[in-house]
Amino acid sequence: MRATTLAVIAVLTAAAALAGNLLPNDPGASVRDWAIGPSSAAALPDADDEPTVVPGPMRAADGGVLPALPAARRAPPPPRAEPAVKPPPRAVLAWEGRFRPSRPQDADAGAGRALVRLPARELSFADFTVADLPDLEVWLVAADRVASADDALGAKRVSLGRLKKPRGNQTYRLPPEIDVSVYRSVIVWSRRERAPHVTALLVPQRTP
Repeated sequence: MRATTLAVIAVLTAAAALAGNLLPNDPGASVRDWAIGPSSAAALPDADDEPTVVPGPMRAADGGVLPALPAARRAPPPPRAEPAVKPPPRAVLAWEGRFRPSRPQDADAGAGRALVRLPARELSFADFTVADLPDLEVWLVAADRVASADDALGAKRVSLGRLKKPRGNQTYRLPPEIDVSVYRSVIVWSRRERAPHVTALLVPQRTP
């Protein structure tokens, strides 16, 4: 019996000695440090640490799942600018030009205005004057400049007949096939000299 008692005392003494070696020297150390060691304790969160947020559906206080927030809508694209509408071209009411000498040396060859009224298709001379020479004719020439006989004879041309008078207002009928936008020069042509005396370049007169 005494031997058994001594054996128990020896075991308790050994256990106490072993416990003294395992316990930390710092009396303020926590049980956690004693249980798993300082290195493992650093991996565990403290009680004051904030909880980790785990992605997932938000839940209400009663445990139900809150409805998902509506997705952000894209802003509508800006309206497309409409192309500018060009105004329709203004109608041509008439063609008009001033008579000038065809050659610089003929400064006093003539003057006045030439006017083609549409749709009457009449060529009128206003305040017209030209040197009184025989065999003068009125021509329409498909050219923008007639300064010599070569300019007149080298382009398409239409004769409206003899000049009615060297001075004053007068009117000539245009053939229906004549396009005034092509035959833009009016000249007084001398058949005897084979040369133009005065020329008027017709310019379109449009509606306001």
